[in-house]
Amino acid sequence: MDQKLHQVYIDVNAFSKIMNHAKKNLSKEVGGFLIGCLYNILGKITLYILDAVPAKSVTASFVRVEMHPESSIEVIDSIQKHSNKFNSPLCVGWYHSHPFGSKVSPSGTDEETMKTFFDKWYQVSIIVDPKSDDWNIYQATPSGVKSIKSLCYFVILLENSSV
Repeated sequence: MDQKLHQVYIDVNAFSKIMNHAKKNLSKEVGGFLIGCLYNILGKITLYILDAVPAKSVTASFVRVEMHPESSIEVIDSIQKHSNKFNSPLCVGWYHSHPFGSKVSPSGTDEETMKTFFDKWYQVSIIVDPKSDDWNIYQATPSGVKSIKSLCYFVILLENSSV
């Protein structure tokens, strides 16, 4: 299997959860986990981001969010919930906000987090600015962290559908 993402589909409800979470607290960063599935379609790998799971146990400031291990309980619950409908859901990355309104590019700390904790070839990081509604999606690669927003499409996954 070619270990390179060809496309990324983001469920609009998952993205809405990310933005709503970020807009609830503009005084500090918020974060959470991304649940999704990988599919091989004609030899090309497609990532579906099905859900966003807000981290409930965090230490946060205006310029930093640290998610505690206790937050993994919600991740496991979401994976189990989606297992009924989707093929092998797993944690496909994380998201967080930059509420200071400057940019949605990763800081040095963000890049270290991606390289250390979300370093699988399929894992991604979504950064949102809740004030401007701007966003971007990144992936850590052997040549560095790069934006993969050009690979992204928003989709609506209907309640009774499956991928």
